[in-house]
Amino acid sequence: MQQAATLSDSQRTQLWKFVRGDTEVAAFETWLYEDDALETALGNDSYLELISCNFSNSEETHLVKKAIRLVLECDEKCHCAPVRNLDAIEMGGDWFFEKFFSTLIIFAKPSPEKWWLYASKCSVCGTSWLVAQEERIHDMFYVERMSDVAVSEVKRGQWPARFQSYADVLDVGVKLEVRQAQFIDPMSGALQVTVEELLQADPMISANNIGTKLGISRDHAERLMTKVKKEGADATAGFITSKME
Repeated sequence: MQQAATLSDSQRTQLWKFVRGDTEVAAFETWLYEDDALETALGNDSYLELISCNFSNSEETHLVKKAIRLVLECDEKCHCAPVRNLDAIEMGGDWFFEKFFSTLIIFAKPSPEKWWLYASKCSVCGTSWLVAQEERIHDMFYVERMSDVAVSEVKRGQWPARFQSYADVLDVGVKLEVRQAQFIDPMSGALQVTVEELLQADPMISANNIGTKLGISRDHAERLMTKVKKEGADATAGFITSKME
């Protein structure tokens, strides 16, 4: 595809949503054939390449998405557009996170106990993001686009339900199938602290559930739960003994 600088903001938005996976193929096809101005904006050759794609073929669709992305990226001044409405950005890896966050400015934080959570706005495109910084287990940033209504509510202290607990942060990682962390020490302090917090929030949580959240086996989760509960019981017994002396 050739560079197309004449795309409207609406057309660019629709194409990006398709490329990053926030639009179903069927919905994109409907829009594609209904937008009469798209051929002029893209140019005959690029438009023909797009409408000739067999969208039921995953390989063809992948190649078309890649071609569209190359066209769109040329005019982007920030890195918000390629990121899905709900997405995971790895700390490290290809270091995309440094580029993405370079234009984001934090404008709100909740109470200190939710240390992982904040809201940011891109200084270039104006997109607002709800951000959960999960650096304890999988080393990921989880981000969600915020509507204007959500931004107004956050500024008044009313935060979205998303990321309100650390358990929810971990669940988003499961949903997005993020890369699972590998701990050299199976009884790592980070794992123990997280298991302790999960048990405090839900004393009936299962080992299987904890294992899924942390990306570890059920047996591993059970060993962590046993250790955390034992240390908690020992600490309580020690406190009672000291009070009686």
